Amino acid sequence: MMFSNEEFRNKKVLVLGLGREGISTYSFLRSRFPYKKLILADQKGLDSLDQFFVQRIQKDGNVEIVTGQGYLRNLREVDVIFKTPGIPHNLPEYKAIANRGYGIYSNTGLFFDLFKGTIIGVTGTKGKSTTTRMIFDVLSAGGVKVKLTGNIGIPPLSVINETSEDTIVVTELSSHQLMNIHRSPHISVLQGIFPEHLDYYADFNEYVDAKSNITRFQLEKDYLLFCKDNRVTTNIANKSVATKLSFGLDNTQGLNCYFDSGWLKCRLDKVEEKIINSEELKLIGRFNLVNIMPAILIGKLLGIPSKRIQDAVRNFIPLEHRLEYVGESHAGIKFYNDSLATTPESTINAIEGFPEKPIILIAGGFERKQDFRLLAMKIIERQLRGLILFPTTGIRILEEVMKITNQNLPITLNVSTMQEAVQHALRIAQPGDVVLLSPASASYNQFLDYRDRGNQFKHLVMKEIQEQDDKSQRHFV
Repeated sequence: MMFSNEEFRNKKVLVLGLGREGISTYSFLRSRFPYKKLILADQKGLDSLDQFFVQRIQKDGNVEIVTGQGYLRNLREVDVIFKTPGIPHNLPEYKAIANRGYGIYSNTGLFFDLFKGTIIGVTGTKGKSTTTRMIFDVLSAGGVKVKLTGNIGIPPLSVINETSEDTIVVTELSSHQLMNIHRSPHISVLQGIFPEHLDYYADFNEYVDAKSNITRFQLEKDYLLFCKDNRVTTNIANKSVATKLSFGLDNTQGLNCYFDSGWLKCRLDKVEEKIINSEELKLIGRFNLVNIMPAILIGKLLGIPSKRIQDAVRNFIPLEHRLEYVGESHAGIKFYNDSLATTPESTINAIEGFPEKPIILIAGGFERKQDFRLLAMKIIERQLRGLILFPTTGIRILEEVMKITNQNLPITLNVSTMQEAVQHALRIAQPGDVVLLSPASASYNQFLDYRDRGNQFKHLVMKEIQEQDDKSQRHFV
């Protein structure tokens, strides 16, 4: 699509979904076409949308706003649709027009079409935010002109006017964002892929197919960095024509970045180099080593000195809601917020991050038809002290645990609010324990999203810690 030609100027345009990406898309279109008529649609009412945005569009005389139950009614009347990734692609109204020659675009897809610089894209089921931010930090430490965008919080079109051909854009890509692209990044990073979003896709194969777009349009001159530990990722990589670099933990043979004898090491052009010792890292968990490896490889590919790569990796602090340290109670109980752990595999990794500590696990949430058998095995293997479970999947997690054993079960409590969960955890916790919010499930049945869930946990934990400190001080006085 050319944004300067008359053909587009005469087309009727709909922005579907008015979250972060929809707002960004509107702002971009309005900057290019100040007086063009636009239709904006969202299932939410105006009072549930960003109020600064609502005030702005209400002053725009060339906008038609459609909200609420009939928000899809204009689909057949427009020529071009900019769809936000959160709008399911399998809605009957959307499917009816998807294959009829309509111009269907996304914020990310349009950015990919227009941007003239270098794109580094990162995807995977989990770990992609940490990986993306780590790459950004390494490039920044190396003095590279770099922008951070994507699923991590900044829609790509929001930065396009701040870029030039010598800019590198590092972007986190969800499966939803990858569905509507027709160009792959110059450097693509593919972390492990596991069943997720099965309420959004027809099946796991459709989810994998969406992820595959990150390399589908790459050329031989492009690079694909992939986690060789994961069978699905490796299968995708085997079909790619890009130059491939592999990383992982399962073995060292043939890998370009790996973990050996306590060190993260890099092997490029048959030259092996120690980069950093794992004891220097602030990130918790062996699995996080895999999130660091692509940043090391990209730093080396772009000629960034090893010392600057080391400094960036050493100083990296865990992102919010990703095994985030919250605080420690007066009794020596530590609290960690891993609310973004929405798959069983993520929660298994979180548990493994505390190999020597008794754990009270807070888990469960929205039903997405995931398999909890391996998580149940890990719960039994690690002999967790407590299991505090939210509906709906909490029941299924407990059922899987009980299929393995009905003896030596962890203390199990079913709760309906985060306040109950935190209070129960404090009642059963002992000095030196870890209370870990790592739900292995999405949040939508009880919370706005994973951020709301994690923020509630942090607020309540800090409130309890403060109250304990106040009691201790009064007793001392």
